[in-house]
Formats: sequence, C-alpha cells, structure tokens
Amino acid sequence: MYFGALPAKKREQQLKAIKFSLVKKLNEYRFLVIHKGEQEKFNQVKSIEDLSKFTAVSGSHWQDTIIFKRHQLPVVTSIDTGDLIKMFKLRRGDYFARGAYEVWRELEQAEFAPFQLEEKLLLRYNADYHFFVNHQDKVLAERLLTGLRRAEQDGSFDELFFSVPEFKQGWNAVKHSNRLLLELE
Repeated sequence: MYFGALPAKKREQQLKAIKFSLVKKLNEYRFLVIHKGEQEKFNQVKSIEDLSKFTAVSGSHWQDTIIFKRHQLPVVTSIDTGDLIKMFKLRRGDYFARGAYEVWRELEQAEFAPFQLEEKLLLRYNADYHFFVNHQDKVLAERLLTGLRRAEQDGSFDELFFSVPEFKQGWNAVKHSNRLLLELE
C-alpha cells in the first residue's frame, strides 16, 4: 500500500509516526520559481490574499496542492513533474513552489532556463518528513526514535544532514532569509 499521497492525519491513523524531523523541518519551506522578468508582479504580494491573484503549478498528488486549495489559491495540476514543467513553460501557471533543498539544483537544469527564483517571498506550511512504522511495532518505533535522538545529540545527524549540498544551501537560504514569510496551515 502506498501512503505518500495520504493526508497526514489519515496516514497517522494507519501508521505510527516517529516524531523526529528527518530534514530538520526544511521541507516546510517553499521558494517560488517564476517566469523570468516577472519579479515586479510578485513584489506587490504582501499576503496570502495577494498571492491568490496568481496561479500555482503543482503535482495533483502533492501535499502542496491540498494546502493551496485549502487557502483558495488557484492551482493547475498534473500527476507528472515533466508535464508540470511543460505547463509552466506554456504559462498555465505563474509560480512553481519548490522545496528549499530542491530549488537550487533545479534552477541549474536546462529545462528551468526560462525561469528565475522569486526574490521576496517564502512560503511555509507543515510538510515534514518522518519515519512511519506499524502501530504494533513499538520496539522498532522506540529504537528509531532513540537512535535519531542520539545522532542529534552527538552531532552525527547534523554532520550527515549538512553533508548534502542541497540541504546545506537550503538551510542557509531559509535561516538567513529576509524574505516575507507567508504561512499556510
């Protein structure tokens, strides 16, 4: 059974979440990729209501899409990321919200050449990564949590985390940001 597309509450009914952020909550932050030359339009955005004048491009099965719709943000979707990029190139959307650790690598790819990183905004919503185990497997759940906490305490978790260039770059971009933070539930 695939659990990735399930809303968090439903997933936690079926599986036990190990409440330890595997990406130091970095997945909660989204930078916007926009069409080159359209920064001025986004400079006017000061609230979620202002953002609702623009259309997002998002995966039909992504948590982002559920959150955008909950906040009445217009969104066009596809199940395939390649199709999303094609739709974005055809200007069926105004922005593409990308994770703080994935946007840097993507912007270096040729298919992202017509786009740029939006300069003023940062979205944040609950979209963390955790391990999940069977509710009956209490020993495994406890061992995982204990091991992760030990790795956090002895610094080995951070050492591994920051050894991934995209995580390090995303972390620094979020922590040293002077962007307007728009928080969505």
